[in-house]
Amino acid sequence: MTLKARILTSLVGIPLVLATVWYGPITVLIAILILASIAACEIYGLYKIKNRGLPRLIGIIWVCALILGEPNSPNYNTFIVISLCITCIGIFASILWLIVYSEKSRFVPALLCMALGCTYIGILMAHFPMYYDIENSIYSGKIWLLFAILATFTTDTTALLGGKTIGRHALAPTISPNKTWEGSISGIIGSILFSIVFCYMSENPEYLWQIAALGATVGFVSQLGDLTESKIKRTFNVKNTGSLLPGHGGLLDRLDSLLWSVPITYYLILTLF
Repeated sequence: MTLKARILTSLVGIPLVLATVWYGPITVLIAILILASIAACEIYGLYKIKNRGLPRLIGIIWVCALILGEPNSPNYNTFIVISLCITCIGIFASILWLIVYSEKSRFVPALLCMALGCTYIGILMAHFPMYYDIENSIYSGKIWLLFAILATFTTDTTALLGGKTIGRHALAPTISPNKTWEGSISGIIGSILFSIVFCYMSENPEYLWQIAALGATVGFVSQLGDLTESKIKRTFNVKNTGSLLPGHGGLLDRLDSLLWSVPITYYLILTLF
């Protein structure tokens, strides 16, 4: 039943994601604000904090402010300053809430959960709409964002298939026992092959090596994102961050790879193309 639910969720979710990206920056921004708000709530759900209504509201405002603070042009210095200011405001509000409501023995871990979790989600997810600011590249920002998402999906799928069929050697048994070296390598190879197909279908074979290298990077960093969330879940002793997506778990269980691959791909595109 879990596998069936997983497939059905993917069949509905993937076309919806692709359509959202294709339609334009406004729909992507709205979608990211909604997804980031849900992800912030899932972060709070990991830590058993009492009276979670107010901190969840703080978290939603926090991550949305970080995303909306992204400038209309890829001005990194401005973005960093805005992000740091919003982060400081969020930390200050969190401290006030924790002083009033939280047990003293749980003050520090609760504060770290709130501050790091929301900052992590907000800053990384802010990069999705930033793709539409890409100019003077071989592809439009919309096409590049589709590439990053599809390459990540390909990595996840081929890593899963490779791990189940030929996986023998554990990759990180203390973090994610089911992941194997064979699966990881399969994921990277799958992303490279997708990149090669993408390159030829878009009629830009002269950029084959750059795009293939980009695919290899996506295959690598997306798995780092997956392992990072696995470590977070193991720290909190939970299997999934939530139950929003049937067969998949929580929203963060699906966004983990994209949280790393999309921002890093963005900066590599600006560098290589």
